[in-house]
Amino acid sequence: MSERNQEIRISLQADHHLKVALDIKNAKDVLKRHGFCVDNLWHIEDVKRQVKHISDNDAQYVLKRALNNENVMETIHQHIGFAIQRTDLKLEYNE
Repeated sequence: MSERNQEIRISLQADHHLKVALDIKNAKDVLKRHGFCVDNLWHIEDVKRQVKHISDNDAQYVLKRALNNENVMETIHQHIGFAIQRTDLKLEYNE
């Protein structure tokens, strides 16, 4: 492969990675505008770092199982309460 062709290929790869990053940022912005917290997202690579030879679909399934675990969800709700208590905001609590 010529040096020029390699430069073009690298440039196209960089363009693709930039487009993906912008797509993710835009998706996060939309979700944030609709009230979702998107500051802590998990990716299939978090699973793949721990397991050899797992498909994307299986890694997605593992993440779904882990994040929808009742204990995980209960812990998050507890920590939301702890975070509320540690704020300096003057809040009126729901009954």
